[in-house]
Amino acid sequence: MTFDELYDIAKKTLNPKKILKTSCAGQVAAAILSESGKVYTGVCIITPCSMGFCAEHAAIASMITAGETRMIKMISFINIIITFGLICMGVYGFVLFVKLANRGIKALDIYIEEKSNNK
Repeated sequence: MTFDELYDIAKKTLNPKKILKTSCAGQVAAAILSESGKVYTGVCIITPCSMGFCAEHAAIASMITAGETRMIKMISFINIIITFGLICMGVYGFVLFVKLANRGIKALDIYIEEKSNNK
């Protein structure tokens, strides 16, 4: 599977919605290609009290729940037009940890879709 195919899956997973006045979900989506060839996806949940989590965490949790632990490729997709606030920087440390634990993973960290492409 190519990064372009993984990108399309992550983009289709994107599902932004407001949950509460100060909380939202789905502004960031992630797709992971596992060693078995299965793709796992997840979206972020953003809350003002840091109880939310990143899309990458959600996708990795889905993969682990399914009994897999090795990632081959991972991509994150942010639709910058609808994202508010700052994306949690903790995900970068988490992804680094997973990369180190699973040597050989190829990660295309972030695709940003610009306003001109979001028609």
